Amino acid sequence: MALLKVESVESAVLSLRKFIEHHFLNRTEVVPLLRSQNRIVSETLFCVEDNPNFNRSTVDGYAIFAHESHGASENLPTVLNCVEQIEMGKAAVSELKSGECAYVPTGGMLPKNANAVVMIEYCDVFEGNQILVYQSVSEHENVVLKGEDMHQGSPLIQTGSRMGFKEMALCAQNGIAKIPVYQNLKALVISTGDELAKTEETLALGQVRDINRLMLVELLKQVNIDCVEHKLVKDDFDGLKAYVDLWVDKVDLVILSGGSSQGTKDYTQRLFESYGPEALWLHGLAIKPGKPTLLGSKHETLLIGLPGHPLSALLVYLNVVQEAFVQAYQIKKQQPILAKLATNMPSAAGKDTYLLVNLERHSDYYEASVCHTKSGLIQAFTHANGYIHFSKDTEGAHQGTMVEVFPLTL
Repeated sequence: MALLKVESVESAVLSLRKFIEHHFLNRTEVVPLLRSQNRIVSETLFCVEDNPNFNRSTVDGYAIFAHESHGASENLPTVLNCVEQIEMGKAAVSELKSGECAYVPTGGMLPKNANAVVMIEYCDVFEGNQILVYQSVSEHENVVLKGEDMHQGSPLIQTGSRMGFKEMALCAQNGIAKIPVYQNLKALVISTGDELAKTEETLALGQVRDINRLMLVELLKQVNIDCVEHKLVKDDFDGLKAYVDLWVDKVDLVILSGGSSQGTKDYTQRLFESYGPEALWLHGLAIKPGKPTLLGSKHETLLIGLPGHPLSALLVYLNVVQEAFVQAYQIKKQQPILAKLATNMPSAAGKDTYLLVNLERHSDYYEASVCHTKSGLIQAFTHANGYIHFSKDTEGAHQGTMVEVFPLTL
């Protein structure tokens, strides 16, 4: 039995990222704003105009020259002549002179030379168009200046951002009705193993239910990859190859879990190698858990072989596959949280070690407790809300050490 020649996580991510950048990054399209929800922006969008594009009031009141209100009080109001009643949504037409003011509603446009607004609560109508002002205001008080929110030409939404309701609102405000996005990729997801049963099947002795397919289908959605087909395939190389052959040229990714170690029924390597001498790039990662990982390609289709154990499959997917897509597409993701390690925790020498943790918030700090699990058990999934990473050059960490906890979702 040949030993696996393992590669580093960094090397695997780099290889995947280069493939993605070469084959997938140029696949873009433009979609209507209302159909852009959850899509990943493929180029930075810029403000097309100043926002607001006029000086506007933040209150109902009177637009004035600020210095003419200085010293105003209940006992000694400033008297100004109102020369215009500005309507909402209409342009102001007056240009104030000394001793003049103009009524302006909340959100309304100021006369072009007014520099402040005094709230209507601090004013009274005296005789005719005369207004009594009882409060002093400073320059630009109760005013939003042209371009104060956003300047024309400034970045609005960065490449790699995911379009949510906030991003859609920003685009609507700027009159951007078409959004450049990356095309969603298509994936085939397969679980392999005679011991696996479908969710709805009754278990026979020696069987476990397949959870990897459904887990991977959902995880792929985080990087806008649509699973167009998923299947549980028994340990039969000819059947596995025949099924993959049907799909391999119709999808962008084929992801298999199971069949990637070195037993007598480990067919993933044989499958990858059947597509040519250069199809298999990597078999073995310096990672715990998840050493028996495979990467390869058939023309423009990416081939990924993940371990069968759900915990291993999850952590390899997050830190190798998903990380490569995040880097290539510049996808924005949640930042890790600093937390105190609840117990001493060793790591595997020479390997990147990943451990699921439960993150608990205390009054002034977070604490990370490692979710211990034996091979074949998935209870850690139900308690984990993040994971920690010890690089291959470290030897773990002591209790109380501050560690970064990475979220399980983008």
